[in-house]
Parts: sequence; C-alpha cells; structure tokens
Amino acid sequence: MLKFNKKSLPFWILTIAIFIIVVAPSLIQEGMFMDGLLYLGVSKNMAQGIGTFWEPIFSYSWHSSGSDFFHEQPPLGFGLQAIFFKVFGFSIYVERLYSFLVACITAYLIFKIWNKVTQDKFKNISWLPILLWITIPISFWSIHNNILENTLSLFTLLSVLFLLKGVQAQQNKQLLFLVGGFFIFLATFTKGVPGLFPLAVIPLYYLIYRKSSFINTTLWTMTPILTVATAYLLMLTISEGAFNSFKFYFQERLIGRISSSPTVDSRYWILGKLFLELVPIMLLTFIVLAITKTKKKLSNINFKHVLLFFSIGICASIPLTLTMIQKPFYFSPSLPFFGIAAAFIIAPLLSQFITKINTASIKFQTFKILSSIALIVSITVTIISIGKTKRDELIINDIKTLSTVIPHNSIVKTTQKVKRQWSNQVYAMRYHNLHLDSKKEKAEYHLFYKNTEVQNKNLELVALNLNLFKLYRQKTPNE
Repeated sequence: MLKFNKKSLPFWILTIAIFIIVVAPSLIQEGMFMDGLLYLGVSKNMAQGIGTFWEPIFSYSWHSSGSDFFHEQPPLGFGLQAIFFKVFGFSIYVERLYSFLVACITAYLIFKIWNKVTQDKFKNISWLPILLWITIPISFWSIHNNILENTLSLFTLLSVLFLLKGVQAQQNKQLLFLVGGFFIFLATFTKGVPGLFPLAVIPLYYLIYRKSSFINTTLWTMTPILTVATAYLLMLTISEGAFNSFKFYFQERLIGRISSSPTVDSRYWILGKLFLELVPIMLLTFIVLAITKTKKKLSNINFKHVLLFFSIGICASIPLTLTMIQKPFYFSPSLPFFGIAAAFIIAPLLSQFITKINTASIKFQTFKILSSIALIVSITVTIISIGKTKRDELIINDIKTLSTVIPHNSIVKTTQKVKRQWSNQVYAMRYHNLHLDSKKEKAEYHLFYKNTEVQNKNLELVALNLNLFKLYRQKTPNE
C-alpha cells in the first residue's frame, strides 16, 4: 500500500497532479491516432459478437495477406478491451477508462519494482521513477492513443517484478520465476516477440550482481522460458482456432514484416528517436552526477541498479531494429526501465535533500499549498476538456451526422480515395460500425468526397450538413 509521510506527501501530490495533467485532458477528448482506433474497432466488434477471439474482425471490407480476419497482432489485447466494452457499454469513454486504468496500474508497478529493489531505502522518493516515466512524451502519448504497447508494458512490468522477486527470494524461487514466465506469455500474447525481453532479467542480474552460480542462473532462466513454451504448446495443441491464428500471425505478420516495405531509411532510426525522447532525463541525470561528484558522494549511487534497469530498457529496444517498419511508440515498454535507471542516479542526492526538510518551514508549507493547487488545476482542466475534440474534428462530426441516417453496422459503398484514408475507416467503425467498402455495388448508401462528381442516375443525394463528404442513397425501383 502507498504510505505517505509528511515530507513525501507534497511530492506525491505534485506527481499525481503532473500525471493527471499530461494524461487525462487529452485522453478524455475525442480523436485518436489511427492504430489505437483500429484496435478499438476490433475490440468493439468482438464485444458485439462481430468476429471471435481467434478470428477478430475490423471491418467487413478488411482483407489483408489473404485473410478477412484481423491477425495484425495476437488477440489478447483486443479480448481484454472487449471485456471492458461488454461490462461498461460502448461509449467513447470506456476505452479512455481502460487506458487510464492501465496507466495507473503501470505507475503502481513501477512503484513496486522501485521499493522491491531498494528494499524501501528510498521510499521517501518512490514517486520519482513514476514522475520520470510519465513525463517522457511518448509515454503519455501512447496512453492518449490506446496503443497496444500500453497493455504490453503492464505485463512486462509484472513479469520483471516477479522475476526480481525470484532472484532475491530465499524460498519459492521457481514459483516466482514461473509466475514471471506466465506474464511474459501474456505479454507475447498481446504484442508478439517484443514481449519476450523480460527473459533477459535473470541473466542480467547474474552478470551485474554475481550473487549466484552460472549453473543456477541457467536453471532459473529456463523456468520462465519453459513456462512460455509450455503455455503456447498447450494452447496451440488444444485449440485449432489458436493454431490457425498464430500460424497466420507468424507467417504473414512476423516473418513477412521483417522483409516488407520499410517505413524508415535505417533500422537504427528507432534508437535515434529513443535517444531524443530520453534527452531531458539524461540532462537531469548528468546535472545530478556533476553535483554529486562535486560533493564527492558518487559512492552513494548504486551503479549496479542503474546498469540493471538501463540494460533491461536496452533489451526492450534493440530487437525493434530487426524490422524496418518502425514507429516511435514501439519502444514505450522500455521507458519505465529507463525512468527507474535515471531515478537511481538522482535518488541519493534527492533523498538526502528531502530528509533535511523542515516540515514547519514557510517554504515547505508553501510547497504543500502549491502542489495541492496543481492537483486541483489538473482535475479542473480534465473536467473542462470533456466533450472537446483534439484532432480530426471534421471527420468525427461527419460520421456522427451520417449515423443519424445510415443504420448501425451497415456496409457503405465508397470510393478508393475515401477508403484509402484510414481515418475515415477507423472513425466510421468506432462511432457507428459503418463498413466502408469500395467494391460492394449493391449498397443502399454511397459515400463520396464533396468535390467528387457523381454521374450515377440511380443515386439520389441525401440532404445532410457534412463537412468533407456527401451521401447518396440508392433509388428504389419505383422512383
């Protein structure tokens, strides 16, 4: 449980305020990055009985690599969000609640890992690694946009927590390693190969701390590996749906992705982007190192802890260079570990500063008031952001208008130009289950961009106040 003392409480309040202000106002607004909406569409369909867990469907017009099913990622992340839709309904705030809860659990797991490794030595600054993580731009951007890496981060942090508990435990080591391996399985069941990086934790711990023999380390490492392998063997053997789903994913998405069309010029592009995201944290740690060196107290920094978590972050990032299809948010699961590593450098100096605080001083009382005001402001900004739109407002408004005429879960004939714009497809599916199809001829409604010339005499214009589109309806024979 979180326990606050008088000295650390204002810092926790400020951290929570910053967490809310960088996450909640943007999260609560309408509009989302395409990938997040794509995953939402699949999850929402699954909750409505459109498609199944092993054969997810994004749209009736979806067709990729010879399949009509959405096998772009393993299905666990979609299934978890589908449960949320089943329980809470289909409001846009349901996916916002899911993302916010995942972010909160992620922060709590960072807190747990920090206290586990430090043995509560720096409990007065256990808010610090959370603050460093959440202020990295890609961290809160990923939360805003319902990226699968958010759920992946949750499982990888759980696996690292249990693996660290295992290497430090005197009893039940294998059980803890087995639980850690199970969470690695769930991580790969969410995002595939990128979820495997926690397997490096036990070998890294041995290399850095040398607290066990090579043979024991090898045996311990085999436990999570065998757990993952056994879980997949059982699942793929028992379920034909699982076998077909993962066969397609492995052949078409995993292997095919390595050789498919690149999105970047260099496979190391993603590492450069990661470096830029971490620049503020690095500058802060260099400043702290300089101050600590001046005070001749570098020995107070546990560089083994720093190296451990930095190495875990690197293990989470390096495999992303295997493919040249790269996006910045792919490395977001590594960011909590870089945040923890930086916190270990800052910890001794900051902890000493907080220990010396006079809680009766005017400065400290003022800081308490200001941190409380910051929390109130962050909550207020979040509340007034409800109902606002942060991106794609014209498309969203048009889809809402179309939904007043077109029946729910309809196939709408459209042009290739309209369909190729992914934002049109994903918003149409998210808001009203409208399947945009450029090939279907016998559809009641036809959607065009406003500047498109329509010469089909069998269509009549539907009078709607649209920003980007115009809607036509198929005439009935007696018309």
